[in-house]
Amino acid sequence: MVTAPCSFGARNQILYLAKEDSDRLGTGPTVLRVRRGLSFPDFSISNIWDSFVPVLMGELDIGPKVHAMWMQGFLAVHAFERWESLAWHTSKVLPGVVDDLIYRTNLYARAGMFHSDLKVSDILVRRRSNGDWEARLSDFDRTYTGIAVTPTDGTLMVMTLLPMALTFSCNSENRLHVISAQIARHCWEAVQGCHSTLSVFGT
Repeated sequence: MVTAPCSFGARNQILYLAKEDSDRLGTGPTVLRVRRGLSFPDFSISNIWDSFVPVLMGELDIGPKVHAMWMQGFLAVHAFERWESLAWHTSKVLPGVVDDLIYRTNLYARAGMFHSDLKVSDILVRRRSNGDWEARLSDFDRTYTGIAVTPTDGTLMVMTLLPMALTFSCNSENRLHVISAQIARHCWEAVQGCHSTLSVFGT
């Protein structure tokens, strides 16, 4: 087992399982995320959210699949299928990745949820067999995500896409990345497409 840098959130340590360990588990390439410094031990409301939402998102193909999850004291551990951070590919054009990112965001909105803090490092990518790239979301910590029952899917998409577009367009480092302009443009187009369904624009 080796440690490697990757961001699933500010308080997390990422451990990449060696191939022999993944083979023994029968999971394929796997990443352990160890979340430290939980506010309360074990089953508090915030810990339940931070621990079980990633499992649900994996089952909905919004986030990476979770092979296993357990909690002990002030630690929460997830065994995720292994993906690459978009932060590792910022100088490249990844065919299909932005369209798939918008698609995953739509799935997220249809689940009744929004995410106000998607950064480059929170977007995970993987190359498909046809050469295109697919995306997944991560970092579903309760501080920046939530459930909203009343708003439409379009409203929830905008609640996720606008902060993401601003992060990619305005941050002094992010705006230099090749993919930033693509994401900002696609986010704006998606927001414009949702315009007629958003009650917020009519008020």
